[in-house]
Amino acid sequence: MSQNYHYSRKYLIKKYVEKAEKIKDIPSVKNIEKDPDMPSYRTYKRRFGDLDKVKELKKVRDRFKNKNKIDRLICEFCVKNPRNCDRDVEECKKEADLFLEFQNDK
Repeated sequence: MSQNYHYSRKYLIKKYVEKAEKIKDIPSVKNIEKDPDMPSYRTYKRRFGDLDKVKELKKVRDRFKNKNKIDRLICEFCVKNPRNCDRDVEECKKEADLFLEFQNDK
């Protein structure tokens, strides 16, 4: 889809948010460029400049920034060896939630 089309602001934002939701992360240049259903990263840069400053994207970008921080903290305080762990962080978060619930019930 990265041909020379004129995309509306609303469409560009919609595609970006959909991509973020799909990958559960802030889309990188590589994520955007590899997706044939998205306009090119260059299109986003020409249209918006710094994506961090796009008001309509702030909410989704902040949510995934916070999610990534939480994921890193979960791994950092892991009782297993976080450097060699191949577990899904979502499973670890479930265990952490159970632990916190147990601690709050005491």
